[in-house]
Amino acid sequence: MIVEQIWTGNAYRNFNYLIACPETGEALAIDPLDFRKCLAVASDRGWRITQVLNTHEHGDHVRGVPVLARKYSLPVWLTRGTHLFMRDDSSLDLHYLDGHRSHALGDIEVHPYTVPHDAREPCQFTFSDGANRFGMLTDSGRITAHICESLHACDALLLECNHDTDMLARGPYSASLKSRVGGPLGHLSNCEAADLL
Repeated sequence: MIVEQIWTGNAYRNFNYLIACPETGEALAIDPLDFRKCLAVASDRGWRITQVLNTHEHGDHVRGVPVLARKYSLPVWLTRGTHLFMRDDSSLDLHYLDGHRSHALGDIEVHPYTVPHDAREPCQFTFSDGANRFGMLTDSGRITAHICESLHACDALLLECNHDTDMLARGPYSASLKSRVGGPLGHLSNCEAADLL
């Protein structure tokens, strides 16, 4: 299993992710906001994107999903709650994720798990190819026992360290943004991420 992180270069400072099977060349695209960059990287590596996974409905995570899926007739995996708030879903091949059940997508086993975030039904993922286990945790407001259990025994972990608490509090941001980002449904502080590690 190969994990590719792709910088979008947008104002949100997002990344796109590809999880690829080197034997088959099949790749999963996760939250492909800048789907053109995902396609370019996949092409450079000799991979073929065959499935799209979405973590939640915020625009900086879902905006590229319908365009990529429709253009290349790709199935989209997401939670029912995320689908409720997805705007451009006509003619998409949608499949629902359950935050407590694994799904085999090609040669990769995907394990969705629920996280506290200010979205309808957000989830994150661990991936396994039978030999290695890779975990992702972004867009979570706090660490829960369920998150710790889900990420236990991963061989590698991609972990969002979103902000320094003091810098957020003293920064030039609006009170509502400070409250949202630093709240229990926002994003992990650097210290919270370090505690999880």
